[in-house]
Amino acid sequence: MSMRSIPRIVAVLAALLLSIPAAAQQPAAERFRQLLAEDWEFRVRESPLFATSLGIRTANDRLDDVSLAATHRRAGEIRALLDRLRAIPRDSLDPAARVNYDILLRQRREDVEEYELKLYLIP
Repeated sequence: MSMRSIPRIVAVLAALLLSIPAAAQQPAAERFRQLLAEDWEFRVRESPLFATSLGIRTANDRLDDVSLAATHRRAGEIRALLDRLRAIPRDSLDPAARVNYDILLRQRREDVEEYELKLYLIP
């Protein structure tokens, strides 16, 4: 390998790294922790009553939005979260994180199933 080819190799490697999505560059454990944090923020944001019950007082002046539009939007966000969760290789997580992964997966799958069964129409 000549010294002239080194800059070319570095440029090719840099281009390859830049072409990999940022999420794929993060370790699975970090992506999972970030997803858990986003899911938590979503739950608190979407349910002011839940937030208030936890002592989070920022939404005390609101009730949960149970409109059809909000329900459909939430279902879309939950599906997107599920897709992101399934993209994280479970086997690469430590045993405690695997338990949390399984719990989150089950909860969000049940949320989607309830939406598909239109349980949101039952008062």
